[in-house]
Amino acid sequence: MNKIRLYIYLVLLCASAGAQSQTLCAEGELNVFSCELGKKILSVCGSKDLDHEKGWLQYRIGTSEKLDLVYPEKNEHPKKFFKSNRLYSSAEQSLIQELQFKKSNTAYTVYTQEIKGKKEAGVSVTINAKDIYLKCKNLKDTADFSTKIEELSLDQVQ
Repeated sequence: MNKIRLYIYLVLLCASAGAQSQTLCAEGELNVFSCELGKKILSVCGSKDLDHEKGWLQYRIGTSEKLDLVYPEKNEHPKKFFKSNRLYSSAEQSLIQELQFKKSNTAYTVYTQEIKGKKEAGVSVTINAKDIYLKCKNLKDTADFSTKIEELSLDQVQ
């Protein structure tokens, strides 16, 4: 009986550790979006009080050991740094939600899309008019992305 309990405990511990490693958001932060991109993790994290007037939002990509990019570097309200876009078509049965920012000559677009029941998410990186698409390997932590981005009332992408 003790071996069974130990086994169950270890399985739950591993599952818990795996779930936590899929985000770069710290404990106590709002996980707006997180997914695995190969060996890297993409997360959009924010403060628990994030809304259209207060709080902060931050894009992070890398691993739990080393972050490759954090934008913006300081915790400030997203209206200063991000734009959003929401595209809906009932004819195409599609919904696309985007969060975009620019850093130097590079544009980043975190997106979720559902077209005719098929879901996809990831990040598009545009450098000198060349697009690179990194698709999420799982869509576990993207459910609140659309709702939270819409609540923020950010300027629209042009």
